[in-house]
Amino acid sequence: MKKKTGIEGVGSVLQQFGPYLDQIDTYHFEMPDLPKVEIPKVKEFKLPEIPKFDLELPDFSQTELSFSIPDYSMNIPSRVDIFSELPIKLFDDSYNEQIAKVMRRFRKEYIKSIHTRERKAKAPKLLYYVNEDENSESVQMHSEWKEGNALLYFQFESDRKESSMGIIWNDDQIKNYETRAANIHLSDLKELIHEAIDFIYRVY
Repeated sequence: MKKKTGIEGVGSVLQQFGPYLDQIDTYHFEMPDLPKVEIPKVKEFKLPEIPKFDLELPDFSQTELSFSIPDYSMNIPSRVDIFSELPIKLFDDSYNEQIAKVMRRFRKEYIKSIHTRERKAKAPKLLYYVNEDENSESVQMHSEWKEGNALLYFQFESDRKESSMGIIWNDDQIKNYETRAANIHLSDLKELIHEAIDFIYRVY
């Protein structure tokens, strides 16, 4: 029996199944009609109207210190902040009006100075002391070194008319010896504060 080649084999298959292929070619399927589905309308949703707030920052230009900020020292760079060790109550009139007035003015003028003046060294912190025996309070900046010492102080007495400010500077190396004291009640406060700030820059 002669073996059919690939092409001849295909031809014989087509001859054998040709009638069936014609039927398959002419037969077709009809897809049933699908029911129409209506997409429900989505109800329009409106976001509630957000009330408008007019935020107005308070004007601090006429005030020396705001107590709404707990960390009041934030306005002074830490490397030159000499007030950070003082209790905040010293700046509040409700504690002591004279102390608060002096310390707020001192802080205000000092902040101005750090933008216009330079110091040779880092100044020590102002410290707060209470003398219960004499019923007085003081704020001091004190330092000592081999050749001398320096002291700046504000002494607040129970009788406000007796309160004072003073400076002491003894320096054997440059042969400088200063002592100065003034009554806070009788003196011009701005001049006293400027003298205190000048003392800090001269010593440090």
